Amino acid sequence: QLLAETAEDYSSPLQLLAKELQFVDPITQEAMHFISEQVLNG
Repeated sequence: QLLAETAEDYSSPLQLLAKELQFVDPITQEAMHFISEQVLNG
């Protein structure tokens, strides 16, 4: 939801959550895969 621009009000901070993250570890070359079960309060 896009809110109107107001003075600096941090009572409702942005919530950002990566549900899934996948990458190759640059040191070990191991494929990494993470899935989050967390949910955002909205």
